[in-house]
Amino acid sequence: MPLGFWKKTGTFLVALNILLLAAAWMMALSSYPEVPATMAARLGVFGWEFGPRAKSALFFVFPVIQTLLNLMAVAAGRLSASGSRNFRLGALRQERIYMEMIFVNAILIHLQRNIISLAYLGESSFNRLYLAALGVILFLIYLYYRIRIRSEAVPKGPGAGAALWM
Repeated sequence: MPLGFWKKTGTFLVALNILLLAAAWMMALSSYPEVPATMAARLGVFGWEFGPRAKSALFFVFPVIQTLLNLMAVAAGRLSASGSRNFRLGALRQERIYMEMIFVNAILIHLQRNIISLAYLGESSFNRLYLAALGVILFLIYLYYRIRIRSEAVPKGPGAGAALWM
């Protein structure tokens, strides 16, 4: 594939991550003024009850974490791409990092939505199946890019297929 394709793909994936990050912040900022002074607090993954909590800036914990993770992903993607002697291989690594970050963003948005649901309704909207599906997709993306990266790193020519499995 032409080199321009790899640059466009990375740019597109970064743009998707920025859109997800903006959506998370808009969701948090638009719902915060309407959050009751006290809200239920529980961690849906484990079913832990923390009792009612006062409205605080901790409401923004997931968008803040998401912002930091996105900045780290962009930095890691750039380092991965610039540290590779093979441009296509570096671009693939960068693409994998950005693609994985899309699913991390989706998980954090789901957790933020759960906090908002707890604040308004007092009940959790946590969906374990949704998170499990995202986890499986994230793992499959990792495997897919791992195979693509290995196939890029393997020398071409007679007997090159055997080197993939060594």
